[in-house]
Amino acid sequence: MNNCMLVGRLAQDPELSYTKKGTAVTNFTLAVNRGYDGKKVDWINIVAWKKKAEAAAKYLKKGRQCVVRGPLQIEKNQKNGTTFYNAKIVAQEITFLTFPKGTDDGEFRPQANHVEDQDFDVPY
Repeated sequence: MNNCMLVGRLAQDPELSYTKKGTAVTNFTLAVNRGYDGKKVDWINIVAWKKKAEAAAKYLKKGRQCVVRGPLQIEKNQKNGTTFYNAKIVAQEITFLTFPKGTDDGEFRPQANHVEDQDFDVPY
């Protein structure tokens, strides 16, 4: 089974775009503490599709904490004879959590703080 759950803060604002067929896709990076001391951080790439993509772009901002659940996906690419592997989590669920201190101005209050699709079909 391939299922990851991460809690972290956004490293930058999400980037919303649309495929040629009009499907929403959002990419962002989640800073996740590796241990309880907070000294080591992993930077995890996240991709969200459709309604989750639009909600993430609307309600998530740099520094906002959230939970992301979904499968780990590894892409293999080659450039100039060198093989690169890019890992990312494909968000099946996103739960919005706290704002960074001093930034909760009430502007980004979603009706629900949890977004998931009932049918998980990722367009490629």
